[in-house]
Amino acid sequence: MKFCTKCGHELKENHKVCPKCGNRVQIEENTLNEFNFQEENILEHKIEVEEVDAKPEHKKGISKVKIIIACVVAIVFMLVGVLSYVYIRLSDPVNTVEAFKKAVNERDTSKIKNIVECSDSSVKIDDDSAKVIIKYFNKNDNYFDSTISELDSEANNIKHNSYSLTEKAYDYTMEKKENKFLVLPSYKIVVKPSYITVKTKIKGTDIYINNKKVGTSSSDNSSKKYGPYVVGEYEVKGNYKGKYADSKETKTVNTVKADKNKSDVTILKNLTYVKVVSDNQDGEVFINDKDTGKKVKDIDTIGPIDDKCKIYGVIKKDGKTIKSKVEDGKYYMGLTKPEVDLEFFNSEYPIGSNERKVASMIRMYISSFCEAVNKNNFSFVQEYLYPDSDLYKQQVAYIPDAYNKKIIEVELRCDIISCTFNPDGKTGTVITHEVYDIDNNGKDDGKKEFDYKYTFKYNDATSTYQLTNIENAK
Repeated sequence: MKFCTKCGHELKENHKVCPKCGNRVQIEENTLNEFNFQEENILEHKIEVEEVDAKPEHKKGISKVKIIIACVVAIVFMLVGVLSYVYIRLSDPVNTVEAFKKAVNERDTSKIKNIVECSDSSVKIDDDSAKVIIKYFNKNDNYFDSTISELDSEANNIKHNSYSLTEKAYDYTMEKKENKFLVLPSYKIVVKPSYITVKTKIKGTDIYINNKKVGTSSSDNSSKKYGPYVVGEYEVKGNYKGKYADSKETKTVNTVKADKNKSDVTILKNLTYVKVVSDNQDGEVFINDKDTGKKVKDIDTIGPIDDKCKIYGVIKKDGKTIKSKVEDGKYYMGLTKPEVDLEFFNSEYPIGSNERKVASMIRMYISSFCEAVNKNNFSFVQEYLYPDSDLYKQQVAYIPDAYNKKIIEVELRCDIISCTFNPDGKTGTVITHEVYDIDNNGKDDGKKEFDYKYTFKYNDATSTYQLTNIENAK
C-alpha cells in the first residue's frame, strides 16, 4: 500500500496523482514506513495539543464552583446574622416599649395600631382609638412618663421571667403573645377598656361621642352606658331640637381619672318642662315670641324648653292688648319645680296706681293672715283690716279658733283677677284666686283653692286702703 505524502489518502499502485488533493507523488520503497512514522508523530502531537488545551478548561470550571460555594456561604452567614438581629429585637420586650414611645411622640397612628391592643377583644384599635391614645398622652406629660416607666419596668420583669404583682393595676400593661412562625416572640401593649354612661332629661336627645352619633334617648330621664372604648378623653355632646327649644351641649369626659374607668355625665340639664300659672286663665301663651296656640287654662306643663327661652302671655281687655311680664328661662330653671307666673294685673296697671296699691295690700294681708292663724296673733293682720268692719270682727274670732283647732295654713298662691273702684274713688272690690296647703289637726287636707271677692275702703286716718268684707266670688 502507498499513501499520498500530502494528505495521506490511500493510493493504488498505478496512481501518480492523488485523486483527493491532486498531489503528484513518487512512491519510494520506504514510503510506507516514512508515512507511518509521520502519522505517529502527528497523532502524538495532536494528543499533546489536546492535553495542553484541556488543562486550562479544567482549571476554569473549578474556579466557578468555588465562587458559587463562597457566595452561598456568605448569604447563609448574612441570613443568620439578620435573623439573629431580628430575633434579638423581637425577643426583647423593652424594644416594644421604645417603639410605643416613639409612635406616641411622632403621632404615628399606624404604628400604634400595630403595637397596641385592648384587653377587651371587642375594642378594635383603629385610627380613632389610636388618636385618642396619642392625644391624651401628648396632653398629659406626667401620665405619659409614668406609663412608660411602668411599661419599662414590666418589660424587664418579662425579660427576666419576673412578673410584677401590681401590673394589672395600670391602664397600660405588656403581654407576651403567641409566637410567630413558632420561633419569634411577640409583645403587645395592652390598654384597659372604659365606659361612658350618658344621662339625659328629655326624650329625643341625640348623643354623640367624639363627633360620632351613638344613640338617641328613648325616654325622659334616661341613662345609657356606651362603650367599651380605650381609656382617654372624650367629647360627649347632646343635641335636642324640638318645638320650643333647639339646644346643644358638649362636655369633656376623662375615663382615665374615672373610678374603674367608668364615667357618668349628664347633658342638657337646662332642658325641662315648666308649669304655667297666671292671674288670667284666658291668657294666650307665647314662647320666644311665637304663639303656642294654647291658653293658660289649657296647659299644665309645657316644654321641653331651655334656659334661653322667654315666656309671656297676652290678653285682650276693653279693646286693648295686655302683655304679661316676660319670664326669663334663667330664672325658672333654678326652681326645684320650674314654674312661670304670667301676671297680667301689674302689666295692666302702672306702678303707683291705686289699683297696684290695693293689689299689694291684698297680697300682704293673705301672707300675714296665714302667719296670724299659725301663731294665734291677730296683730299680724290688723293693719290691713278697716276698724270695726265685718271682716275685722270675723278675723278676731276666727284666728284663735283656728289655732285651737290646730289648723295650719300655708299660702301657695294669690292671683289678683280684678280691681274695680267705685265712683267715689275710695271704695271698691277686688276678685282673687287663692291657693293654700291646709293641715287640719295633723290631717293633711291637701291643696285648697278659693275664689274670693273683697271689698275695701280708704282709711283717711292711716292714708291706706283696708279690707272691709269677704265673700265667695263664685
